[in-house]
Amino acid sequence: MKSMMNRYGYGWRGKFGFINPAIADSVVLEFYKLLPEGVLATIVDQKVQNLADEDFAKVIENMEQAARVLDYEEVHAITIGGTPPLLRKGFDTPDRVIEAFQRKFDKPFSSTPTSEVNAMRSLGIRRLLLVTPFRPELSETIRSYLEYKDFEVVHVKGANIQKNSDLVKHTGQQLYSLVKDAVREARKPFDGIHINCPRWPVVGMVETLENDLSVPIVSSCQAIIWEGLNMLQVKEIRPGAGQLFAGFRTSA
Repeated sequence: MKSMMNRYGYGWRGKFGFINPAIADSVVLEFYKLLPEGVLATIVDQKVQNLADEDFAKVIENMEQAARVLDYEEVHAITIGGTPPLLRKGFDTPDRVIEAFQRKFDKPFSSTPTSEVNAMRSLGIRRLLLVTPFRPELSETIRSYLEYKDFEVVHVKGANIQKNSDLVKHTGQQLYSLVKDAVREARKPFDGIHINCPRWPVVGMVETLENDLSVPIVSSCQAIIWEGLNMLQVKEIRPGAGQLFAGFRTSA
């Protein structure tokens, strides 16, 4: 594999573009825990630092320019990140933007919320627990969007984080405890758990959560990579990626 990389360079199997609403720190680490050899993630940051409307507005304003940057970098497929910014303009915004950008740039597009919905549907999830890092009003927006997409959200658990840099301080242990609390608090049965936001340290604990709770986990990071690899037609994933990638070949 090393000789192949030397011969073909990075991204010889495909280049995946991601419009990142915030700063690409932990999200890069999470991506490369999943991406197989030969797939390159090219990321454009939009510098959102607070989970607030004024920062979300900047994401929408600069979205097309970010797509142009990635198109110039010759990526093969693009995912538009930022569930709260996209949804603030209406629940049909992700679909409308994807359709417009695919026509404009002539390549596959998706979005974080679209990827999440597609990933959960692929597993047959219909009744779910929602765990987010957000304050209650943002968590409720995501709940409403998922219900708009015909899911039943049986319980919502949020970490009430306001500042983006606090996301990367949240440990895997804290997140594990938050998910377990959500399970204990749920008053109805559910067939999956959605953990929203790709900056959380989720990837390394997906298998542990699935084994302990006996339900599939779909985190934002998993969904983004699952959708991205499908757009690139690459069906390989690193070990420990979770039930979402059951049809993929695993490699070290």
